[in-house]
Amino acid sequence: MLSTFPQELVLKILTYIHIPQIHRLQLISRAWNLFITTNESDVYRECAVLHRFAQAGVQLCDARGSDHGSWL
Repeated sequence: MLSTFPQELVLKILTYIHIPQIHRLQLISRAWNLFITTNESDVYRECAVLHRFAQAGVQLCDARGSDHGSWL
């Protein structure tokens, strides 16, 4: 089922899921785990921007040192 949708669409959908649920999703199946692990930077960056933990255009490694980046 995961391969049915374009990668960009799946990544966009994942940005609306809270971070703890993304981790749980990785535990559901090997396919989800592989997809999220492979696209980890994109998934967490977009999720952090959407949930206002980081600013758009900021790399994850740079966001870790910010006031909102302590969760990283």
